[in-house]
Amino acid sequence: MDLSVKKESRIYPLRAMQRWLLDTQFMRAKSTMMNETGLMRLDASIDMELLASSINMVMESNDIFRCRFFADLESGDISQRFDGEIESVSVEMITDDELEKLKGRLKKHFEFRTSDPLYRIRLFRTPTAGYMYVDFFHALVDGVGIVVGFLGSMNSCYTKLKRDKEKGLSEPSFKVRSSSYESLIQRELDTPDEDIEEGRIFFRKMTEGYETESNLPPMDKAQKQSYGEDEFETPLGAFDDDFLKGTSISRDIFFMGVTIMALARSTKRNEVYLSWVHNGRETKEEMMLIGLMLEQYPLKWELDPEQTVGAFLRAVSERVDRSKGYRHALDEVYDSGVIDDFPTFILQKGAIGRRGMLKIGDAMAEIVDLPENEDDVVENVLDIEVNIHKEYGYSLVLDYDASCYTREGMEAFAADFAKIAEIMRDMERTVGNVLSDAHSL
Repeated sequence: MDLSVKKESRIYPLRAMQRWLLDTQFMRAKSTMMNETGLMRLDASIDMELLASSINMVMESNDIFRCRFFADLESGDISQRFDGEIESVSVEMITDDELEKLKGRLKKHFEFRTSDPLYRIRLFRTPTAGYMYVDFFHALVDGVGIVVGFLGSMNSCYTKLKRDKEKGLSEPSFKVRSSSYESLIQRELDTPDEDIEEGRIFFRKMTEGYETESNLPPMDKAQKQSYGEDEFETPLGAFDDDFLKGTSISRDIFFMGVTIMALARSTKRNEVYLSWVHNGRETKEEMMLIGLMLEQYPLKWELDPEQTVGAFLRAVSERVDRSKGYRHALDEVYDSGVIDDFPTFILQKGAIGRRGMLKIGDAMAEIVDLPENEDDVVENVLDIEVNIHKEYGYSLVLDYDASCYTREGMEAFAADFAKIAEIMRDMERTVGNVLSDAHSL
């Protein structure tokens, strides 16, 4: 694909993650992974007219809502531009029966054309309640962008507008901070070719030598013809992470290190491969940028049995930081498809993407319909997710291919993971000592 930009018409190539999502989830199958959808019932105290104004202010201040995808008729390449019209939101009156019919259409697939918005945001008032419906095309916005960028900004605007109304002000006393996804794309396209090639070389080193048979936990079930997903979640006990205070080690890096150790324990190999998921945001400004996407990086690690846990975790942190510095070269990873079989690690913070409550001003909105992303056509054999819960600390979630693994096999992996996490609290232990102690417990 030609990465040049026709600045006069503001046409840009898709970023690597966008192209990967389109190629795998949209072109290969009309997957529900491509819809980031939710229906929320609003508390009766929420002023829906102010909420509509808040949403419109956020949309006007973020150019992502002007983004449109379109295909080149000759090459078939998908590009994006930022000159679309914003469809303002108003409060619509519908019946409860009409609302029930709407729920059945929550997973209507986007059919992008040059003029079509890549979002659907609507406010409904029925005879019994008020509702907000939000849906974004996943190759444009991810869950973090919705929760932190869109809903967070919307809530901030609503709170301020409500305060202004209580003061009798007829015009907003504030301005919404503008945010430009287009500018980020422009900056990335200005990355020197030599830097991009350096990143591609680095990622090739992070993936070379991978073999599914030996670098995944041994499969304890005869493979069937078709993929079969299963999942279970288990608490990580009374795990206290106070030992990380005063160190340079984050929770993310600690549990990534535990994952590396657990995979080494399972595969009986010192050479470990995994992919790790990052929210794609490095700065405070980027955290509020609605258009950024989750990113998935490969990691190859050769364990040194004599290295201390602390030195091991610091080295992992350094490699992770270096990887993030090469995000402009992730097309090397996505285009090759080389990490599709890698075991994947993610640290999940909060309730993003799960049923629950959303605060709007001093009131709450209940998520009453949040369809699962069930039709993922990229079938990872093993996803390792550590969740942070305000109520009871940490839990481990394993999403696994049930045609390859039994529940008992995954429970054994989870037990090893928990043991290793407990032992690694002592950062003066050696890597070899941790693995041998995990075996003996």
